[in-house]
Amino acid sequence: MTPRQFLLLARMRRQEIMRQEFGPALICTAISAIVGVKRSPYDFMPSMVGKRKRKTQTWEDQLRLIKAMHASIGGTDGDSQSR
Repeated sequence: MTPRQFLLLARMRRQEIMRQEFGPALICTAISAIVGVKRSPYDFMPSMVGKRKRKTQTWEDQLRLIKAMHASIGGTDGDSQSR
């Protein structure tokens, strides 16, 4: 096998892996949209991990996401509970 044939075969394999991962990634994207978190299908594709540049999440962003998820499952704010 020549190097050119090998590179073509490797590229075709990567495309096949992405094609197989894209369907489940769309389902995960739809579920995250229901929860209220905007994500791309590529965020849920194992073959794309580490290849996309994402902005660093601040602690404020993380706290906002946690509060939204907590409220979506019926949680209450901890400050309003009596001890």
